[in-house]
Amino acid sequence: MMRVSKNKVKSLFLLILAIGYCHADDMNGANILRHLIASQGLIKNLEFKEEMGPLGWWSVKGKSPDMFRSESPKGDIALRIGDMGYYYSSSRKEIRLQKWPNSFFSSDDILHELIHGNIKLTGKEKIDSSLVYVLEGNLGQRSKYSHFQRGQIKAWINPEKWLILRAEITDEEQGFKETYGVDEIMLIDGKYWFPLEITKTTEFKKYPALGSTESIRKFKDVQINTEIDDEMFDFKLPGKTNISVSELMNSLPRHKSKQRKNSTIR
Repeated sequence: MMRVSKNKVKSLFLLILAIGYCHADDMNGANILRHLIASQGLIKNLEFKEEMGPLGWWSVKGKSPDMFRSESPKGDIALRIGDMGYYYSSSRKEIRLQKWPNSFFSSDDILHELIHGNIKLTGKEKIDSSLVYVLEGNLGQRSKYSHFQRGQIKAWINPEKWLILRAEITDEEQGFKETYGVDEIMLIDGKYWFPLEITKTTEFKKYPALGSTESIRKFKDVQINTEIDDEMFDFKLPGKTNISVSELMNSLPRHKSKQRKNSTIR
């Protein structure tokens, strides 16, 4: 039987540790984005309730990619299919069609900006005793914020949970700054980290009259990867529903409000 000296065992052990350490610390912007994409890719379907201020808690169902349905206690419905948004008012019996807005209010929005931007790892910082990666760079041509010609993005990533904890989009020339911050998170089913509270702030430094705004999103009763039928995203309009098309929808011609009976939108 071959014998190995203690010194050789010790040297081999230290070499393994060194290799492991180098691998763990051998992180760059591209690798971090790959981890984020893989982590978010684990969540295919979502169900939760979201607080909408005086409107109460809305029931939300989401299906990857880009399919969401929110319904209020009073029967109002917000439906997203791809880049299109449909908003039904039960009191006015009216549905409004427009492009889904750029919210920068979800990790999906931020990840999109990071993927299509010119991003690099610039360092590490501590947030709530956790060491996080900091990514920074310029917005890309496919950015949802393309109207900011010199926009920049900065994001703080937790490498243990692979969550975007904070993010900022700024345009110094326009005096614009939008921030995203996760205030509370929860481990779902022992394997999915999900934010329970998110704060968004928007500032217009160049235009003080516009001031600044703050919005808070709160979630509860979160369920991940439950079965959701595609029919949830088929919306049957009640009779005599008014349909209005937003003038912001450049992809569609402008129309006056119309009435349709028993129509289905999907």
